[in-house]
Amino acid sequence: MIERLELVDFLSHKSTSIDFQRGLTAIVGPNGAGKSSIIEGIVYSLFQDSFRSMRGGTKDSLKRIGAKSASTRLTFNVAGRRFRVERAIERGETDRLYELYENERAMAIATQTGAVDRKIIELLGIPRKEAYLGTVVVKQGELEDILNAFTKAAGREELMRALGFKELEDIAEALREEVSLFRNELSRLRGEASQLESWRKQLKSCEEELEKLIAQRDTLKRNVKNLEEGLRYVEELLRSLPEDLEDKLRELEVKRGELIGRSGEMTNRIRELSDELRGLEGSERELERLTTILASKSKVLQLNEAVERAIISYMRLKELKKRARDVEERLARKLSAIAQLLKCPLDVDSVIRVYEQLKSEVKLREGEVSSLETSISEKKAMLSSLERAEGKCPLCGSQLTSEGRTRVRERLELEIDKLKADLEEAERALSQGRDLLRRVES
Repeated sequence: MIERLELVDFLSHKSTSIDFQRGLTAIVGPNGAGKSSIIEGIVYSLFQDSFRSMRGGTKDSLKRIGAKSASTRLTFNVAGRRFRVERAIERGETDRLYELYENERAMAIATQTGAVDRKIIELLGIPRKEAYLGTVVVKQGELEDILNAFTKAAGREELMRALGFKELEDIAEALREEVSLFRNELSRLRGEASQLESWRKQLKSCEEELEKLIAQRDTLKRNVKNLEEGLRYVEELLRSLPEDLEDKLRELEVKRGELIGRSGEMTNRIRELSDELRGLEGSERELERLTTILASKSKVLQLNEAVERAIISYMRLKELKKRARDVEERLARKLSAIAQLLKCPLDVDSVIRVYEQLKSEVKLREGEVSSLETSISEKKAMLSSLERAEGKCPLCGSQLTSEGRTRVRERLELEIDKLKADLEEAERALSQGRDLLRRVES
């Protein structure tokens, strides 16, 4: 939104400041009052090289006659942020773009002409300045060109290209493929993430089982150690026993066999626990692999953000297309209304031809009215001169009698009355023509 425009020695403005309020702003005034210069000041502030298409020539042509320099200052806001661009038409000076904060505190964000132009295009969010100039600003005399462009396929294509829609369509087509790939990848990664959660639960269960098995293994090792110590004690005891204690020895041998059997069972159990432990070590390697997969979750989030941005760009393209269709429909309705007013066929060529004929007729009527007014003034001057004349007729120079004066006066009055009647008829026709022309151009 434009907030304020300041012009110094710019075109017809010596020193002008305009504050723009929210809503619509109408700039009215007679020809030559500087209305178009205000629009050109806004456009030049935003796009400094636009003067070539507006007026041609050099920047010096934008200076007020007799001025050595000129400048513009435009304050505007975009998405809640306020900016001020300053353009100087003076040798050695450069353009500047500021961002405004509280208490009108300004910070320069671009200080060279090219950098200022690029930053403004970036802030406005348009592909190039032609898209803005072609849709927001319509110069005098371009209405017929726009009507012609909308009735021809080539014109519509050129307008779409100027608006930047063609580039957006190409980008959208590429984004559709990227979105499809991202969605497929996102679906696959979501499936893996779901499976990863299942594996994580299984791994937690395995870890708990592993802890139990390790505790059992440690208990069995302690039991085996105790049995081995008991066995060594029995063997030493047997060696110390006398030979006559064979019965006791055999009894001890039996117990020893039992202990050896139990030791074998425990050894087998230890072997089984070792096998289970190796299986759990494999589960640890699987856990490491799952951890690697989990690390890809950040990539999934990045892809998801890219998909969201692509969807936003696609929706923006659809909105721009809808706006273009709305503009085309409004122009078509306007063309139909003009054709009905002019009572001509519904095509641009016929409308323009009848429109030009109407303007020519209005000009002819204006000339006719002016000519009749001049003739009436001349006749009235002759009548006034006749009243003051003595001796000779002011019209033909002959001797003027009282009877002749009366005849001449009556003839002049009849001519004046006829001219007035013709003038009324011409003014009525001119008023009708102007009214129709005003309704067509509104």
